[in-house]
Amino acid sequence: MQPTVKNNDDTNDITGLRSLLCEQGYQHIPVLDKGPRIAGWAKKRITAGQVDGYLRQYPDHLRTGILCGNDLVAIDIDAPTEAVSDRLIERLTEIAPAAARAPRRTGKAPKLIVLLRATEPGEKSATSEFMIGGAKHQVEVLRDGQQFVAFGDHVETGKPYRWDNGSPLDIKPADLPAITNDEIAAFFPTRKPFSLVWASA
Repeated sequence: MQPTVKNNDDTNDITGLRSLLCEQGYQHIPVLDKGPRIAGWAKKRITAGQVDGYLRQYPDHLRTGILCGNDLVAIDIDAPTEAVSDRLIERLTEIAPAAARAPRRTGKAPKLIVLLRATEPGEKSATSEFMIGGAKHQVEVLRDGQQFVAFGDHVETGKPYRWDNGSPLDIKPADLPAITNDEIAAFFPTRKPFSLVWASA
C-alpha cells in the first residue's frame, strides 16, 4: 500500500512518501509553503537514508516538492479561469498527444501541473502574466533548477494536492509520457496578443 499524506503534520506519512519518491527515482525537496527555505535546495539530492534527518532539521517543511531536471519537465498551467485552463490543456494535447496520458497535479483548481518526461535537455520558459476576465494567468515550463509542490496540503485551500492519471508514487520518471523541445516550443506561440492567440475559450 502506497503512503499518502493525510494531514500536514503526520511525519510517519511524510517519511514514507519521501522514501518512496526516492525509490521511484524522483528528486524531492522539503517545502515550507510553496517553496523550500533550504540554502542551495536546487542542488540537493536527498537519499532515502537522509529523509528523517531533513525532516528533523526542517520540521516546518511538511509539504514535499519534486525537483525538475533535464529529463523531468512540469508544465504549470496557472489559469484560475476554468474555460481558459481547459483550452490550454486542449492546446497542449493537440500539440503533444502524449500529454493526455500524463499525470496531472491539482492544488487549487482549475490550476494544474502536467508532469512529463523530456526527451532532451532544455531551458525553462514562461509567458508574461496576461489578464482574462480580470484574473491573472500565466503558463510556465519548469525544468532543471526548479521545483513544484507535489504532496501535502495546499497553502490556500488547506486540502491535499490531488493527482490524476497516476502520480510519481506509481509512475517512474522513465515511464512518464514524453514531450520534445519542439512540442514545448510550439506550445508557446510568438504572435500577439498572447491571450487571444492562446487562451480564447
